[in-house]
Amino acid sequence: IELNILHAVSLFMLIIVFMTGIQTTYKVIYESDDIGFLMAQPVPVQAIFLSKFASSYVTLAAIALVFGIPVWLGYALAIKAGVGLYVLAILGLSLVLLVAHSLVTFLLLLAMRHLPGRKMKQLFIASSAVLGVLIVLVSQLASSQLARVEDPTEILEAMGKGQLERTWYL
Repeated sequence: IELNILHAVSLFMLIIVFMTGIQTTYKVIYESDDIGFLMAQPVPVQAIFLSKFASSYVTLAAIALVFGIPVWLGYALAIKAGVGLYVLAILGLSLVLLVAHSLVTFLLLLAMRHLPGRKMKQLFIASSAVLGVLIVLVSQLASSQLARVEDPTEILEAMGKGQLERTWYL
């Protein structure tokens, strides 16, 4: 059961990175106030892109690690693990976040090659609205299902029967 919860939290963290990552990276790379100034200076484009990538990674890490790190550290504390698990949990989640952020940045650069900035903003607004409606619907469905359960241990048993331990991301 514990591993299913840990995997679900890690998956939730990745979903948050994908949902907020494109918009955050777009704002940092294309809408920052200093991008025009930096592009006019004799600074290599790679250095500008790397600094913007690192800046957006730190922003996403602050958001995503709030959801991921406490659960993993709480689990390590509960099983009285050594320092190694703490270090591995933080490094592992940071590296998974880095790979996810790299993929998000690549997808953003690919999209910006074919879509103008105004269309990207409209796409962000529309997809955020649709995603918000989906989140509300799923949470309402889950809430109604949980309200029908009389014994809370049934929920834990159902989570233990899930197949989350066979996921590819961990």
